Parts: sequence; structure tokens; C-alpha cells
Amino acid sequence: VKNYDIETIIPAGAQYKTTAWTDQMTEGLTFNNDVKIKIGAKGSETDWDAANYTVKKDENGFVLELTEAGLKAINGSETEIRLLVKYSATVNENAKVDRQERNDVVFHFGNEPHHGNTPYPTKPSNGELKVNKEFSNAQGAWKPGEKVTVTLIDAHTGKPVVFTDGQSATVELTNGDAEKGIEAKLSHTWTGLDNDRQYKVVEKFTPGDEVTYEKQKDGT
Repeated sequence: VKNYDIETIIPAGAQYKTTAWTDQMTEGLTFNNDVKIKIGAKGSETDWDAANYTVKKDENGFVLELTEAGLKAINGSETEIRLLVKYSATVNENAKVDRQERNDVVFHFGNEPHHGNTPYPTKPSNGELKVNKEFSNAQGAWKPGEKVTVTLIDAHTGKPVVFTDGQSATVELTNGDAEKGIEAKLSHTWTGLDNDRQYKVVEKFTPGDEVTYEKQKDGT
């Protein structure tokens, strides 16, 4: 069993409308569905009221969100608040001796009533893994020619994949600009990958923007 302690400091005077932690584990770990939050200084934490948060299982991980009561408890404090998220995972039969298993926790917070999520680890098919980018207008229209950068990460190491055949782990996608003759490039496929390893695609995006990651049945 692997135990995880995730420390989060809420600054004094916070006025968050959304606060969430998301986590996705590689397949060699099984989430034990035992998330709880403690509050207080290091070494003297006490259990936080369970009414302050909800936990929803998501693929091989979870989404932990504060409720209205939880937000009220952390907002407007004269001093910073230390929260400690505790949970565990069990190493299962899918774990391999020659590779590590890991999980990635992302803390989302802000003044809008929504949040992003973490990239999902996935295995290639025939050594290939494809990323598709949808340029959403949900929070304002994308400009013609707008670009984003995505990087293929080895989910077991947390580092970009190193290719020896000339491919790059980092590629640029764009929704194009017809007036300037810029052709849209909404997808990319990496090849020559290990079918027995898991990978994830991470987008580098402009601060203030949000990314929603989805994993299709075929691993895309």
C-alpha cells in the first residue's frame, strides 16, 4: 500500500468560488477510495468535517471538491489555512517490477464555478498514440491561427518521451487561419511507442485558460 499526503496552503483572504484536487494513477495502482482531509499545522492536524468536501471516483483516480460549506470555511480567513489531503493506493497485478507506478495530483482553484482535470494515462495501440485538439469557444472565441503546444509524457516517469527516430515529444497544434493561409492542424500521432507502457498528453496553455482532457475507448 502506498500512502499519499498532499499539503495545500490556502492563502489568507482567499475568495475561491471553486476548489478541487484531481488525480489519475497509472494502471499498476488501485485507488483505495479513502480520501480524507485534515486541517491544521504540520504534526497537529485534525480531521476536517466531511460535510466540507465530496469525493468522486474518476477512471483510475478521483475528483475531490469542496462543498459550499468547505468554501465558506476557507474563504476570508485572516491567516493562511493548511489542508492535508490523505489517501492511499494498492500496488496491483498490473504493476511491473522494471517500472515505477505514479499518480499526479493537480490542485484547481479560482473565481469561476468550474475547473479542469488531469490528463489520463493511456496505452498506445500498435505503438501509436493520437491526440485531437478541440478549440472550444466556451469561455470566448479562439483567435484565427491560435496555437497550443502539447507534450507526450511517460506516465511512469512524469518526463517527456525521448525519441531516437527524429520525432519530437512536443508538437504544436493550431485551429488555422484561412485568411493568412495557415492550415489547421488539430491532431498529431506519435509512433514507435511501447504498447506495455502508459503515456499522457499534457497541454501547455495560457494562464487563465482551461483544458479539459478526455480519453476515448481507442486510447486517443
